[in-house]
Amino acid sequence: MGIDGCPAGWLAVALSEDGRSWAADVYEDPDRLWEAHREARLLLIDMPIGLADGREPRAC
Repeated sequence: MGIDGCPAGWLAVALSEDGRSWAADVYEDPDRLWEAHREARLLLIDMPIGLADGREPRAC
């Protein structure tokens, strides 16, 4: 499951085990997201650790 912050809360995109289908939903807070997806094997959250001060590209 891929998770990213958005203005409405948290956008979560789940990929099926076989990789053939996906579903997306928005959750107001992380607790609701966790309640809905406790069975997920991985929860991958896009969270920058730091942002560059200048115009240099930021490495992954």
